[in-house]
Amino acid sequence: MRKNQPSSGFTLIELLVVVAIIAILIGILLPALGKARVAARMTQVASNLRTVAQGMTAYTADNQLFPPSYVYASSKFGTNWRLDQQLPSHPAAENGYVHWSYALFKDDGGTADDAFSSPSVLNGGAPRTNPGKRAEDWENEQKDDMNADVSSATAEDRQARRMAYSANAALIPRNKFYSDGSNTRQAKLVNASVVAGPARTILATEFAECNNWRSVFAGNNNEPGITISKSHRSITPFQGRSAGWDAFAETPRADGYSFRYPRLDQIRKADECGDSLIAAGQNVVAQHHPGESSHFVFVDSHVERLKVTETIAKRLWGERFYSMTGGDVGVLPPDINNQ
Repeated sequence: MRKNQPSSGFTLIELLVVVAIIAILIGILLPALGKARVAARMTQVASNLRTVAQGMTAYTADNQLFPPSYVYASSKFGTNWRLDQQLPSHPAAENGYVHWSYALFKDDGGTADDAFSSPSVLNGGAPRTNPGKRAEDWENEQKDDMNADVSSATAEDRQARRMAYSANAALIPRNKFYSDGSNTRQAKLVNASVVAGPARTILATEFAECNNWRSVFAGNNNEPGITISKSHRSITPFQGRSAGWDAFAETPRADGYSFRYPRLDQIRKADECGDSLIAAGQNVVAQHHPGESSHFVFVDSHVERLKVTETIAKRLWGERFYSMTGGDVGVLPPDINNQ
């Protein structure tokens, strides 16, 4: 008769203890892994923004001027455009836009296209206004300036395929190089040498993404159901003192301060995003990093992670509306802009 041999397996209780220990370890490690992923994404965003700013430094070294945010192309290919064709409406929508990102990467050795993307947002960035014929460059329900979809698209912008960042319109102006009789001002290109305090003047920041990039979409007045990406626009950080957010319709003021920073209580929330607006209709600054923060790259190429309200309180968008014509382009700080 054989003696009973001791069992070499685990008892049920031992297995349950092991499972419980594994569950506890997973519970401890998963948040740490999640934080590591967030940190890695933020590092990549900061690196990309720094690369973009370095490309801008190279551009201004060659050209002295910051590029415009966008211009109307004079043909379907290439970068040619004419200032006298920059009318209130696009004179040749089928030609698309030439965007400031293209000014940095169009030449050999320039800034890579993917430097304008971000791992923190949907599909790496907002689609171009006129994405062209690649389906992956479009978002749901998007139309282009010709009211086309991908199946019938003809226009294609010269712009990074996905745009996660928007420039400061005080340095890189929207295409308002004209007067249609109602505007009292026009935009102008900015000489990089006139910017006071490059280390304290924001060059660019992150777009907010929500609901398939609805944060940068705008409706077409003629067809309310049409949604068009406005990722080609820069962000206007200042208010006109007598015309609300419409800085381009501002009337000059005798005291030399026609513009103002918004009050902190005027930094509104975008619908369904929880992201802050700098200016109505001028696109949305993200706050999707820890502490409701975003990355901001400055003219000297350094990057800081800040809240939008901090950038307003510290007047980091500039002391003057450099890209606006007229001599009185000083900007009042937010604490006295109730005038």
